Amino acid sequence: MYDLVVKGGTVLAPGDQLHGRLDIAIEQGKIIRIAPDIHEPARRVVDVRGALVTPGLIDLHTHIDFGLRTEGINARGVDPDLIGVHAGVTTVVDAGTTGPYIFGGFRNYVINRARTRVLCFLHAGRGGISLEPDVRYEDDVDIDAFVKAVELNRDVIVGVKTRLVGPGLKTLGARIVELGREAARRVGLPLMVHTGDHMSRYEGAPEVTRAALKLFERGDIIEHSYTSMVGGMLDAHGRILPEFREAIQRGVMVSAASGGVHLSFRVARIMLEQGIAPSFIATDLNKLNVWRGCHSLTEMMSQFLALGLPLEDVVRLCTVEPAKAIRREDALGHLAVGREADLTVLEVVDGDWVYRDRDGETLAGRKALVPVVTVRAGEIVTLDWGPHPWGWLPEPGGHARHTPGDREEGPVST
Repeated sequence: MYDLVVKGGTVLAPGDQLHGRLDIAIEQGKIIRIAPDIHEPARRVVDVRGALVTPGLIDLHTHIDFGLRTEGINARGVDPDLIGVHAGVTTVVDAGTTGPYIFGGFRNYVINRARTRVLCFLHAGRGGISLEPDVRYEDDVDIDAFVKAVELNRDVIVGVKTRLVGPGLKTLGARIVELGREAARRVGLPLMVHTGDHMSRYEGAPEVTRAALKLFERGDIIEHSYTSMVGGMLDAHGRILPEFREAIQRGVMVSAASGGVHLSFRVARIMLEQGIAPSFIATDLNKLNVWRGCHSLTEMMSQFLALGLPLEDVVRLCTVEPAKAIRREDALGHLAVGREADLTVLEVVDGDWVYRDRDGETLAGRKALVPVVTVRAGEIVTLDWGPHPWGWLPEPGGHARHTPGDREEGPVST
């Protein structure tokens, strides 16, 4: 007898060349069978006919130092389970919220207590973003301490983070990235760099960005590549920086996490029209934007559907591609027999939806992805109500042509 059978859904797992109506049998937290029609008895059967079943979604950019900073002063970390398993996301990756000096608290009181799988990019700065401004001077980076922290926590640390923002741009310039690059080389992990100076709006940020782009290596990540802020990937005339194109040619990854203030639909269109698609889709969710602006990973996925990406590509960019980016494709992003049973069940809801970016521009969408249920390590997890007063659906620009739960039994349209 199986522990659980997820039955009747349209399985879409781009990394496994699966797209069709299939059942998934789970036992002891593992996938043990994927077949068109499983009749054997199970302790629990979940009927998801008309819904989309994907590998567990991965959000590669979050800030989840929940409870570690002081409420009313600088608390910004969101509960990892609120934006994780209770939002259809089985793995969240913290993007440099903590550095080596305070990682112990993050490990003990956030990672180890979460039901969601939590991985992280450790900030090169001693205190990380938890102690903003994170890097002001060179001695804010203690590379020996960084290496030691990674050695003790390689099971959860998947990369290095630093940011081209704030007072450090004036004092250090591209040296910020050089220090992060040195830390990344010492531990053999990829580097993620935040671009677009939302803190100080430093007028010299564009020159710093162009110099910094020359330092990126294959597998590194340029974050907020679709921003319209100073220090982004467009020059003053709206043209894509040649240094950005050269970095992509070297194998550098493109990320366009929203964070509620970093994604510009205008810049996104310029990038997509010139063939620069994101390497993965992520949110940059934290306590300040989880209920406004960015909302959820599924709503970010819906925005990229509205920008013209096909459904299969959107799912791929939230499953197998982020798994590759953090070098965990052997464990994450796939649906296959023998793998840990991390699944996300989604509905594709037709309607008229409106999305808004940091510049006040609106984007119209015709399809929205909303979570139905999460399966984490073979266990069913119920969802939160959702980030809007009305639930998970985006802001309506007209009407929904059907409502969640009103699913057809046929295959999900892509």
